[in-house]
Amino acid sequence: SNTCKPLAIKTDSHMSHSWIRGKLPLSSECFKCLSPCGNVPTLADFQCVWCQKTVHEECVQESDWKETSCTLGPHQRIIIPPNCLTVQEEGWRAKKSLVVKQVNLPNIDSWRPLLVFANPRSGGKDGEEVISMLRRLLNPVQVVDILET
Repeated sequence: SNTCKPLAIKTDSHMSHSWIRGKLPLSSECFKCLSPCGNVPTLADFQCVWCQKTVHEECVQESDWKETSCTLGPHQRIIIPPNCLTVQEEGWRAKKSLVVKQVNLPNIDSWRPLLVFANPRSGGKDGEEVISMLRRLLNPVQVVDILET
């Protein structure tokens, strides 16, 4: 699947936020200054693809909080963190696919990763939208489109 989320990252230290610009939920609040953000009609401000926190463009550039770790947000107990995952690309040419080689146990209490196997044609043809939403909330490797296998 094409994604702007890093599926796996090589680090033993804390996991940093992974910010993308725009498409913030309505009524978003900047976690730095606590005022509304994402309320302009352009691609403005940022959201972490893992914890879903939102922040103003001006606030994301301030250095006093940049080193804070991403906690993976409210769904951390069911997400496979990218710093605990080893993937490898296998196959050749158009038949390349990512294969999960190893999952290391994260330091998260009561961690129970959710694996989703979904048919995009089921559920009144809303399956593709559900798969897309789950890939935004979880690590995309946790959501398998059974028609792509």
